[in-house]
Amino acid sequence: MDLTKNWEMLMEPELRIMLRDYGYRMVLRKAIPGRKCSCMIPAADSPDPTCSKCLGTGSLYTDHLILGRKYTPRPNIGKEIPSPIGGVSAHSPMFFIEAIVRPNTNDIMIELVLNPTTDEPLRTYQESFQIRVAYKITHVDEMRDVRGEKMYFQIRADERIWGRD
Repeated sequence: MDLTKNWEMLMEPELRIMLRDYGYRMVLRKAIPGRKCSCMIPAADSPDPTCSKCLGTGSLYTDHLILGRKYTPRPNIGKEIPSPIGGVSAHSPMFFIEAIVRPNTNDIMIELVLNPTTDEPLRTYQESFQIRVAYKITHVDEMRDVRGEKMYFQIRADERIWGRD
C-alpha cells in the first residue's frame, strides 16, 4: 500500500491550512552558540537581568519571525504540576510552528503584541518586537509526514520570570 496516496496519512495540507487560518506571528529567538550578549558584566561573568535583548540569559540571539500556534493543555483540577523555581506551574503550553528554523532547548519562544486590525507584530521605538510573553523551550519534537519530510515542530515550553532562573 502506498501511504502517500492515502489522504488520511497526509496531514501536511491540513496543517498548512490550520497555521494559515489560525496561526499568528511569533518569534523564535535562537541562541548563537558561544556568543554572549553585550549586557554581560565581564568582572562578574553575569548578565543584566533586565536586558531586553537576551532577557537576562546572557546569550546572544537572533530573532526569526515565524508562523505558529500555541495550545495550552488544561490540567486536571486538583492535580499539582511540579515546576522549577521561576517557572509558572499552571500548565506548560505547547507550540506548533512551521519547519523553517530548527528550535532547541537553548532558545526562547516569544508571543508578540499584535496589531488588532492587521495581526502584524508591533515594534518598539528601537524597532524591536513588543513582547507579550516569553517562554523557555524545554522540549522539541520534529514532526514528519509519511515521506519523511519535516512538516512542523512541536515545542513544549515554560513561561519564565526572566532574570530569576
